[in-house]
Amino acid sequence: MVSATRLNIITPVLRLLALGLELLEETSVNLFNFDAQDGTYLCFMKYYSWMEEDEARTKNVWMKGHTDIDVLSMLWSQPVTALQVLSPDGKWRYVKHIPNSIVVNAGDTLEMCSGGYYEAALYRVFRPPADQRGRTRLGLYYFGYPDDVRLVPFAESPVLWHVGITCQRKVSLA
Repeated sequence: MVSATRLNIITPVLRLLALGLELLEETSVNLFNFDAQDGTYLCFMKYYSWMEEDEARTKNVWMKGHTDIDVLSMLWSQPVTALQVLSPDGKWRYVKHIPNSIVVNAGDTLEMCSGGYYEAALYRVFRPPADQRGRTRLGLYYFGYPDDVRLVPFAESPVLWHVGITCQRKVSLA
């Protein structure tokens, strides 16, 4: 499943992201080929509904707002609405369930490599709407991490040069 996910979803998304920076399609695919040991994670999780006292204690927040450190993370869409993203107006908004779809989030590594051109998605998990409370929520998640690479922005991108994003410093995971 991990290989199919990478080939059928992650690779085309990485190609589109490279094209968005006016780079060759394979630029980001080659940088993030996910072949390193422990380079990707696939998780299946089952969440049960919370008791009212737990909801009150956490103020209905099941997972606080955060970004993922990876390049891209994916969540297979599910009918129990609990995922929220922080919108540009500063309000948390539910992500609508679309059957047979996948939610793809940009992670911190992609934001760093693009010099901030692609921002990491800030999201949280919140109590579902009243008509969905009490349902068991299933989660299938994919987290894609790069091989050990130098994490520098794509310096040759005409788009990044045009908007004034340049490499400030070099960071290495190696």
